[in-house]
Amino acid sequence: MNSAQQQNKLFITVPSVPKANEPCTLFVRCNMSNALDGHAEDARLNISSNDWRLPVEPSKDCPVDGDGCMRLMPLDRVALGDTSNGLDSNWRQAKFVIPKEAYGLSFALTARGNWDNNNGEDYRVDVAGDMDKETYVILEQQRADHKRELEQQAEDRRDVEGIVNNMLHNDIGSWRDGASCSGSPSENGAAAPWEVSPCPAACGETVTVRYSKASSSLAAASNVFLNAGMNNWRDDSNITKLPMQNDPSKPGYVMASFRVPAGTVCVNFVLSDGGSTYDNNNGRDYKIAVGTYEGDLSANNKALRSDLVEQMMYERAEGRRIRREEEEKRHKERAQRREAKKQRALEVIRRQQKHVMYAEPAQASAGQKVTIHYNPENTELNGAETVWITGGFNNWEHTSRFGPLAMTRDSALHYASTIDVPSDAFRVDFVFSDVKQGDGRYDNRGGFDWHLEVQGSTKTDKPLHVVHIAVEMAPICKVGGLGDVVTSLGRAVKELGHNVEVVLPKYNFLSYSPLLGAMEWDSTFRYNNTDIHVHKCIVEGLQCFFVESGGGHFSQDAVYMGNADAGRFDFFCGAALEFLASTARNPDIIHCHDWSTAPVAPIYWNHFNAGGLNNPRICFTIHNLDFGQAAVGGAAMQSQVFTTVSPSYAGEISGHPAVAPHLGKFHGVINGIDPDIWDPSNDQFLPLNYDENNVMEGKAAAKNALRERFGLRGDVSCPIIGVVTRLTAQKGIHLIKHAAHKTMERGGQFVLLGSAPDPKIQGDFNSLSGSIGGDMAGFCFSYDEPLSHLIYAGCDMILVPSMFEPCGLTQMIAMRYGSVPVVRGTGGLRDTVFDCDFDRARAAWEVHGASDPDEEEGTNGYSFGGTDDGALDSALNRAIDHWYSEHGGGTWADLVKRVVSQDWSWNRPALQYVELYRSARKG
Repeated sequence: MNSAQQQNKLFITVPSVPKANEPCTLFVRCNMSNALDGHAEDARLNISSNDWRLPVEPSKDCPVDGDGCMRLMPLDRVALGDTSNGLDSNWRQAKFVIPKEAYGLSFALTARGNWDNNNGEDYRVDVAGDMDKETYVILEQQRADHKRELEQQAEDRRDVEGIVNNMLHNDIGSWRDGASCSGSPSENGAAAPWEVSPCPAACGETVTVRYSKASSSLAAASNVFLNAGMNNWRDDSNITKLPMQNDPSKPGYVMASFRVPAGTVCVNFVLSDGGSTYDNNNGRDYKIAVGTYEGDLSANNKALRSDLVEQMMYERAEGRRIRREEEEKRHKERAQRREAKKQRALEVIRRQQKHVMYAEPAQASAGQKVTIHYNPENTELNGAETVWITGGFNNWEHTSRFGPLAMTRDSALHYASTIDVPSDAFRVDFVFSDVKQGDGRYDNRGGFDWHLEVQGSTKTDKPLHVVHIAVEMAPICKVGGLGDVVTSLGRAVKELGHNVEVVLPKYNFLSYSPLLGAMEWDSTFRYNNTDIHVHKCIVEGLQCFFVESGGGHFSQDAVYMGNADAGRFDFFCGAALEFLASTARNPDIIHCHDWSTAPVAPIYWNHFNAGGLNNPRICFTIHNLDFGQAAVGGAAMQSQVFTTVSPSYAGEISGHPAVAPHLGKFHGVINGIDPDIWDPSNDQFLPLNYDENNVMEGKAAAKNALRERFGLRGDVSCPIIGVVTRLTAQKGIHLIKHAAHKTMERGGQFVLLGSAPDPKIQGDFNSLSGSIGGDMAGFCFSYDEPLSHLIYAGCDMILVPSMFEPCGLTQMIAMRYGSVPVVRGTGGLRDTVFDCDFDRARAAWEVHGASDPDEEEGTNGYSFGGTDDGALDSALNRAIDHWYSEHGGGTWADLVKRVVSQDWSWNRPALQYVELYRSARKG
């Protein structure tokens, strides 16, 4: 490469295409990097291969510091003296050997604490060789699986050898005591009642037991069964039940044969008629000695010990194999269901857009034509005589554009235009207008633009880098729904292919939390005259960073502490931003939540955006406007988009002074639930796992278990109505009390899980429990995660009578478990529960994207609007009536199957948030 080609390069490699298993030199031009400029003598290189999975080997003359970074060395005399290569004194070099299995290099540059990591993307160089990313990931997983299997085998062997040694020291003699080859003949000279041959038996040998039923309690039995076990019945997998046949060589005897497993010291057996009549040798069972082990039966008997150890090892390995295959099958089935629901979510979105815009074919393909149809009647362009379409590709970043094109009217309502999709397009972006250009009316879908996803592109969408800054996260530091959203939304957006990280305070209780793995140190810096140490750990699949303050801001054992919280969390917001800046993280989106991290927005724009942290845009979410309204208003003003947790709650708070001035960028997006956390098909707390295919059987088993847990009667046919909630005024406590009495009045059973922070409210519910608790009502005033799962599964209905509910997760979890929600129609409750009698049209549209309720049924519960007892009764009585009239099957079973199959996961909300993130980037 000559000097003209090199003058705009930050780095070059020699060879230009590095090769696996060969030496490579990386040349870096320090004055082209802000981090290295002026500090070439301190320049260092942090480099690895295969996306930081596989280290490279530095050459022997390349110094490596304690943190693993290589020093970038001055060029040698030959390089400096050879003017043809164009390398001057600004260049530094590092030499290393590329691993044999490398497919690419990743590196970052640093000097004096400043980092250059290509705006968070790292610098990357492809490596020529036999390996690719997909193959390496598979190989790495196979190696990890093999290593775990060897470790498990070693652990099993240590465990089994200990068990066998204990058995040999303590048990063998007692096991064999009384063993023989036959029963004693009777005094009148009759033959022995039983005998075995050959005897003594040997492991691996087939033995035959002969039995005279006439001499026992089984004389009248038409069939006799041999029930044999090994080693004092220790091993369930080797208990055998065999039908005995008439013995042609011994009249009056029956016989059965079986193979003696390895590791057997004695065989135990009893005889039965297959029912309740047994001959068990008067409670002592029959015993057959195995082997000819003589003398020492202790741990020194190597042959016996080896037999027992290998038999147990085989059984454990076989058990693991069976469990692994069952788990893989369940995992595959769950993955198939999740993928089907994701595709269904995309289909619903397309159906809901179809009355305005649709494409032919519905799924556009790269390198092919697609026709876009548009109906302006219900849009900003209503009444337009001419419609124009203008568009591009790949989030408008592709070099190709189309339009403005005049669309052709192809029906009474629709206009159409056909577009050529480039082979490297993964998305088509477009807007409509009633003018070719300039002033006029435009339909850009409320600022989001219109899009078509494209399949078969040679390029893929660039992933977004999203950082959540929050004070809660489930399950490690969850107080309310905010913690659930941070985790579940983060996981859902990551599943769409984006990079998601979370920054949290390092509360004192996290240091000994059983929910966290080992934390690693990440970085140290100063903020506001305070030393800050940041630690990192993976939580629920998300990379999390924990900000520890040297000033003790988070040294308490609780998330919220009262009046001091505003100052603590303001400090955290600034420290979190300083962490992003000091580590050269420059994400696309910073997502902050509620009043506690609302200060992130003004602090970012006032103190960080003008520096190196200049890439992010701010998304802010209101989870509950009851708190910190001044801080919320500031974040709403200084964010590029802000959201709340349901469309209805957005409407309810849209007139609030903190929200009203910014409605143009305000959006209500319904929360979802995490289908992996709330999954009745894989829930360890249920007696029988189930999905939509066996929901009625699964719920019946859970109902029985729930009755046992609360001591409720199991001999009555009645519905169980459940409540899982914090007992506060917001949750409609007067309606909960009334519902308990109404349920009892209607012959139903009532269960409640929850507690009250207010002692007076708790006292009221203690009195309620004392007055009606018993075999028809049960109360649990504590936090009990396993019990909550059982209530969701075992109840027929779940009651959520909230006075206001920004979103609510209870009703969505209930539906996931096939329990019918009965709710007050406010906030997110209204957006997710559609009354069986009154909401058929709205349900069809929201759940299925269908305009005809007779086409697809989407109703899923019962709702009411008022706040008095009569309003609640109007819904609860209809639900109970429905259960009593149809619970044996029919329409109640149809309703249960419908609610358990509906998708209230993050599938659709995550897509909406990604669109919001991209619109924030545009803005």
